[in-house]
Amino acid sequence: METGWMTAAGLGIGLLLCCIPAIAGFVLIQIKYRKSVLPFFMGAAAFIVSQLLLRTPLLQLVLPRFQWYVAMSVQNYYGYWIFLAMTAGSFEETARCICFRYLLKTRRRFSDGIVFGLGHGGAEALLITGIGYLNNFIVAWVLAGGGNLTQSFGIEEPLASQIAQQFQQLTFLGSMAGAVERILALTMHVGFTMIVFYGVKRGKSLPALLAAILVHGIIDASIGFWQAAGVTGWALEGIFAVYTAALVVWVFICYKKLSKEEREA
Repeated sequence: METGWMTAAGLGIGLLLCCIPAIAGFVLIQIKYRKSVLPFFMGAAAFIVSQLLLRTPLLQLVLPRFQWYVAMSVQNYYGYWIFLAMTAGSFEETARCICFRYLLKTRRRFSDGIVFGLGHGGAEALLITGIGYLNNFIVAWVLAGGGNLTQSFGIEEPLASQIAQQFQQLTFLGSMAGAVERILALTMHVGFTMIVFYGVKRGKSLPALLAAILVHGIIDASIGFWQAAGVTGWALEGIFAVYTAALVVWVFICYKKLSKEEREA
């Protein structure tokens, strides 16, 4: 029973880790620089439109009608991962570029780029991972308290027992792995954003957009390749952390290359 409560606690902490970093970053930047609300919510809107309203319906409703897509998804693992990765990069980075070039013409301070990335990554963390964490936390809480999934949620046997067994095998640290990955992904979204932001700022939107799509696609595809090689769990998070660190270095380079006037204009 104690293990059950530890799992529930880990999932609760994971849920907080999905929600707090982006909001905390936004609040801190808002306090220091002001006028960061629009870029933050524009970043969130860019994710919702590019991924949830455009890319996801395309992948789930439109492309499955074509034989080449179905064949690739079943027979060509690496090709399928590359396709998914490049479409993710194309949709998301194009949305960022459109926002900075046309919708945020008067909001191109360095801090605006950071906040936009926080909004984009924060929306993904909340809507993709956070909701899953909330569901799992509720289930873990019920199980830890000795509850029954059939009585509590109407889940029939043997599925209820299978779910309970899966939660019994989940460790405290393991329950937070997804949230740690989201924090790293949030930071990476800031990095992707700054590639596009820097290009728009310097009047090189197209090269920056293509570079962002390529970097985004390579990183996403490589995650699938590492998984195929048997790298999972915290080892995979370590690789993800290396990618994140590289993008953090890029953000620092952007900051140093821009003059003080450019950072604040």
